[in-house]
Amino acid sequence: PFYWPFLRMLWVFMPMVEAPKYDQTETAIEARLQDVDYLSTLIQYARSFSDDAEQVFSERLDAISDAAETMPDAEFYLALSESVALADNGHTSVSGRPRYTAFNTIGARFYNFRDGTFIVRAATEHAETLGHRVVSIEGIPIETLLTDLAKFKGGNEVWRNLYNTFLIESPELLTAAGVIDAADALEMTLEAPSGEQRQVTFNALSALGSDQPGRA
Repeated sequence: PFYWPFLRMLWVFMPMVEAPKYDQTETAIEARLQDVDYLSTLIQYARSFSDDAEQVFSERLDAISDAAETMPDAEFYLALSESVALADNGHTSVSGRPRYTAFNTIGARFYNFRDGTFIVRAATEHAETLGHRVVSIEGIPIETLLTDLAKFKGGNEVWRNLYNTFLIESPELLTAAGVIDAADALEMTLEAPSGEQRQVTFNALSALGSDQPGRA
């Protein structure tokens, strides 16, 4: 009995996952289809899916497979993210790394504090925005935007918002999410520490590649 909680934790959170066994692909579409097929085995290991969520998860993967040939990379990534988030478990998700390495960025970093979402790092041309609170993006209040993006990450609200700040740093991902129409810039309403509000346009920059984003 003393060891039961530990053993149960191992069983729930550390399952032995079988490695994928596929032939070498010749096209990116074949690779995508293999990814989706392998992801379909997730419900064998992730025990936080409800019965209804498992069914929806399988149906969505079928739909992604059908559309895989024509989906842009950002839409494909978000479709997989939304599907896995059905587990509603902060420990069960697709990798968050592509959010800041594979898709464009505005050259700014956000962080959610108790009193709002703030810019904590910015490229040189927007250095004056450091410490500013984000009021809205493309006219959408930041609170509403984070709520709309919650479907792409499982877990509690704080956990979802923490990871979804990476989404609002990329016009490409916001376009794929259906939030904005153009992937080349973002217009924000910012509030300075003095309380003054102003609109600032952040032009999109190329993906960061393998660089780890800073938070200071």
